[in-house]
Amino acid sequence: MPTPRDAVLVSVLAHAGLRPEEAFALRWGDVGRTLTIWRVFPAGELRGRTKTGRVRSVEIVGPLAEDLGSIRPRVRAAEDLVFPSPRGRPIDFHNWRYRIWKPATQDAGVAATPYDLRHACISRLVHDGRSVVYVAAMAGNSPRMVLERYSHLFAEAELGTGKPMVDAIRAARAGSGLRSDCDVRVLRASAEPVGPAS
Repeated sequence: MPTPRDAVLVSVLAHAGLRPEEAFALRWGDVGRTLTIWRVFPAGELRGRTKTGRVRSVEIVGPLAEDLGSIRPRVRAAEDLVFPSPRGRPIDFHNWRYRIWKPATQDAGVAATPYDLRHACISRLVHDGRSVVYVAAMAGNSPRMVLERYSHLFAEAELGTGKPMVDAIRAARAGSGLRSDCDVRVLRASAEPVGPAS
């Protein structure tokens, strides 16, 4: 990814399983011990409702807390976007996908969409031994939908062939030269209250 913002955005998609339109609407006031997902930014319009119309809390795993801590500004307001465009507005998905995502995946020799990161996150949660109800809550889907779409993963997980999620992330980062140590100060910083709006 060309910028730290884009690298952490990819981390949020991959390790929290957010839909891109949810990540683009994420504000620092939504980041604490968990990510509170309640807004979306699809097709250039900020909406106060998610795809399912429900508010959900998404776990922030250690590596993701590190990444968010690396771009967290010292002075911020609750309504400041986590991933602003250069003009301070929410990122336009189609523009980001064409200008950032597509060249990065081509350079890496990877054929993938941003939504593939969401599916990878859900797969890791299943292999982590999480229940259908937990996975559905994290993904913002119904347990029935998760079972229909990912039943093969639950069968594979019963065989114990997968790695726990955090171990898989750290192993991948170790192989790529990215940092893989978890700094407890970053985890604590992710739970700090956000300052008043200016």
